Amino acid sequence: MNLITDSFPALALGVEKGEPDIMKVNPRNPEESILNKNMIVGICVQSIALTIAVLLAYNWGLKTYGSEGLYIARTIAFTTLITAELIRAYSSRSERYSLFEIGFFSNRSMVYATALSFLLLLVVLYIPFLQPIFKTFPIGLKDWSIVLRFCIIPLIAGELNKVISKKIYKNKISA
Repeated sequence: MNLITDSFPALALGVEKGEPDIMKVNPRNPEESILNKNMIVGICVQSIALTIAVLLAYNWGLKTYGSEGLYIARTIAFTTLITAELIRAYSSRSERYSLFEIGFFSNRSMVYATALSFLLLLVVLYIPFLQPIFKTFPIGLKDWSIVLRFCIIPLIAGELNKVISKKIYKNKISA
């Protein structure tokens, strides 16, 4: 499922417009690793935020539905994971610019790709013959409100990481 839901947004990232000042940025040092320090920090921050979001959603599901609701709690965690990944993909469109600077809907391919991936998630959740295959349960509006609250945590973490990185980078240049 993750391969299907991540593939379309990944392809859409391939047609993302370049950053507005990309030609003013110095080229990377050819000796530098593909994953530089800033990128590794960003990956760690968003991975930790994603883990926290999914575990909080799962914990909420267990507390709300008890041990009999294990499938529901797992489904809530799964839904939070996929939805958070889809939303977080928008933040991945630029390493330096905030989503609010580049625009949420400026990459039409990304909008279509995430909509298609989200539709696939809904199919797995709400088409009865697929539920036993994926071990999912159709979640309700109360569950969705929790999923939506927790799934924005990685997006916020990624965007805050960009703001902090930008400030650190500016301080290093001015020093």
